[in-house]
Amino acid sequence: MKKKIISSLLASIIFAAATTTVFADTTSQISTSFTGGSLSVTPETLVLPAAVISASTVVTTEKNIHPLINDSRGTGGGWSLSIAVSDFESVALPDKTNSAGGSTMTVGFSSGYLDASVWSVYRNADAGQAEDATHGPKKVGDSLVTLGTGPTQMIVADAGYGMGEYQTDINFILRLPKSGKVKTLSAPGTSNYSVGSDVGLLDGSYTATFTYTLGTGI
Repeated sequence: MKKKIISSLLASIIFAAATTTVFADTTSQISTSFTGGSLSVTPETLVLPAAVISASTVVTTEKNIHPLINDSRGTGGGWSLSIAVSDFESVALPDKTNSAGGSTMTVGFSSGYLDASVWSVYRNADAGQAEDATHGPKKVGDSLVTLGTGPTQMIVADAGYGMGEYQTDINFILRLPKSGKVKTLSAPGTSNYSVGSDVGLLDGSYTATFTYTLGTGI
């Protein structure tokens, strides 16, 4: 009699498990929105190695810098990077022609002595859209270009491309001029020079200013 009761109980348990009800999954949506950021370039100071003046041979000095371009606008509008450079001007130098002791002058030369070429443009790791060989970001042309006081286009990304952060590698070569022009005089009344006078290239430090322009809607 006990055996029969156990068998019946097992049968009941098995039957109940076989008829368990399965309910359908319930879903919900996830939604969000994104707001565009900015388009920017992070410049880098160019400090060219010192060079020795020569009145007869061509002397150059060169260095690479790596401006960083970031397009976080989220528009896919494309962009271009152009660079302009001011004329070079020296620090205050002694005016050896001036009868008044201690007088100084500055000397300058054209920005046209500075050449540049883009060696590479590449995306920082996992920082947006990969670069595209056809649509960019890519360098403009393959040759060395002479910079000037007006903007020279160096890098371009077509519409739909360049949405990310990109490292650049730009090579700059300065050809030392044979002469310069007087830019300023501390005591013009007692100097043999006047502003604009032609002088040889003088020993000293010279500086110029880069202007980076990011164009949009390319």
